[in-house]
Parts: sequence; structure tokens; C-alpha cells
Amino acid sequence: METVRCATPSSAVLAGKRTSSLLLREYILFGFRVPFGLRHSVFGILFFLTLLLCGCASTRSHPAHWTISATDTDAPAIARAQQTVATLFPADYRSVHRAILTMGRRQFTCDGVLTVSARAKYHLALISPLGLVTDLEADTDGAVNVRKVTAIFREDWSRNHVARDLRCIFMPPGKLETNGRLADGRLVLRGALDRDGLTPQYLFSPDGAQLQEMEWLRAGRCVYHVNIRRHRTVTGHPNPIPSELEVDAGQYHLNLRIAELTVSPDGKVKP
Repeated sequence: METVRCATPSSAVLAGKRTSSLLLREYILFGFRVPFGLRHSVFGILFFLTLLLCGCASTRSHPAHWTISATDTDAPAIARAQQTVATLFPADYRSVHRAILTMGRRQFTCDGVLTVSARAKYHLALISPLGLVTDLEADTDGAVNVRKVTAIFREDWSRNHVARDLRCIFMPPGKLETNGRLADGRLVLRGALDRDGLTPQYLFSPDGAQLQEMEWLRAGRCVYHVNIRRHRTVTGHPNPIPSELEVDAGQYHLNLRIAELTVSPDGKVKP
């Protein structure tokens, strides 16, 4: 499998500081230094452009991952699970991500920066070795404002894929209700049908204290699945946050690691 390295910062305004070397660029992203190299072949760059331009491919689905074996009336566990997912991330924060995007037999390593405000604004910027490729804002009400469109990153890809990753992984869901338990005792909560015709489900530890997986169903089949492999504690937030995630989006896979997440002492992200 060939690996092509690229940087994908996930948050909004980027101030670029470049070295004189063509083999190394360094960007200052909201105070974070994100260096990346251009150590890949021309073929790799062309494939990267092809990947970004092919955003209209259909998403494959597969059977739901979980089989509900019992109903649940454990009110404390259900309430704790609802609180866990509602406060999965801080209200105001800035984070740097490291990701591996896999499509077919090709992989791309990416970096990202995401800035979130308590006003329900999620500001995301993406960078490739060729520079800034997209810049978008998304709200929890579903509105998406694509502020930057480039020839290698079409607007429909940003709206249909980047915004979906942002919404599914980082945005809190609406009201959730119990859907039962798996045979191993883990708790499943289910959300209402969303604007895209998908039904979200969230899998928790038996006591509801830890979110472990998420999936979105269409007509009973899973079209988007997130497996949370690890959690970590961060300063300024009372609960451990997901730190390593695996995403199966059908036409692509994403391995995401949150390398840094900062919250100021008053809970506000500093400008």
C-alpha cells in the first residue's frame, strides 16, 4: 500500500509561514506549528487530486454492527450515558488532529486544526501540501458555510464529506432514548431520524460512563460507523475525550488521532 503524506489542518484561519526549502513547509495554525513535507511522487499528488475530485461516489452500506438482545430500564445508566455524549468535548476549544485517510489501496496522512465556540460554531480549515484547500463553518442546526473552494477540493466534497465527518464526530447529538443492551451488557441509545434520513445510534459501557462506538443507519443498514479506540484526559474538561477514532464511511476510511486539545481556564478559546 502506497502512503502519500499531506497535511490537513482542521480549523479556520491559517497564517502561513513557509521556509525557503521546497521540501519543508511550516504553517502557524492558531498558535500551533504544523510542519509537513512534500516527499512524495508526482503520481501521488495526481492521485490525491483525483481523490478530492471524486466526491460524488456513492456510499456503500453494510448491516448494522450491533444486535440488541434486551430492553433496558436502568434509568441512572441511561441518564449518565446522555450526559456523557452531551459533554463529550468542551464547549470552547481548539484541537490539532493527525489522520490517515484510506481510499482503496491509497493512504494519505493528514493534519488538522479545529476551533469550536459555545455559539455552536465549528470552524474547520483543511490544508494539503499545495496549500489551503477548503475552509468551512458548520453549525449544530445543520447550516454549512464553505468559505474557501479550490480546484482540487470541490464545494460538494466539503459539504457532503468534510461537514459530515465534523458533524458525526464532534457535534453533540439531539435527544437520545434507550434502544436496549447488547448481549455483553453495553448500553445503546438511539437518536431521531436526521435531515439526511439517517438514524444515529451510540454504544456505551454498561454504566453509561464511556462512549465506545457510533453508527448511522439508513433503512436498517449502517452507512457511517465510528469506533473510539482510546480516550484521554485534557486540562480544563472534566471528562476524558475520545483521542483515537476509526471511521468507516463506506467509500473511505479515516483513522483520526487528536494530538492536542486546549481550553483556556475560563472555558473560552483565546483569539
